[in-house]
Amino acid sequence: MSGKRPALEALSAAEKAAVVDELLAARPDLRQPAEAYAVQVMTYTDRVAVADDVESALPGLGHRGTEHSGRPPAEPRLRPSG
Repeated sequence: MSGKRPALEALSAAEKAAVVDELLAARPDLRQPAEAYAVQVMTYTDRVAVADDVESALPGLGHRGTEHSGRPPAEPRLRPSG
């Protein structure tokens, strides 16, 4: 590839996601290391956003804050990466 940018570098984020999905479908043995790496890469903010998305997708399991226990919710146990 002299002088040309590698194909993976030229892909958009959506295209890279599709490549990862196809690779994991073809090689399920790579899922565990891919998940471990994803956890390392995700920022704390990303994790909170994912948790919010899950909570929104599961009505009826809503957030239980001070109105139920009389104390604030526990601090998240996830550590920021980096």
